Amino acid sequence: MNNKVKIDPGEVQRTLLISLYGRAMDYEKNYSLLNDKYAHEIVGRIDFDFEVEFKQMPKQSSINSSIREYS
Repeated sequence: MNNKVKIDPGEVQRTLLISLYGRAMDYEKNYSLLNDKYAHEIVGRIDFDFEVEFKQMPKQSSINSSIREYS
């Protein structure tokens, strides 16, 4: 049984998912800068294949876009 929330994001929502995914990826690093466990939990609850959808974007780019918000 899949308890994940199914989403069908539009173009604007997809850009927000990049930042959310970056925050979640940062949380998985040994030395997390943002340490956002909630972003990591949210990404785990969404029925959306982030790796497939953002395969053209290096993971570091999505992390950088999240960190840039705090600059």
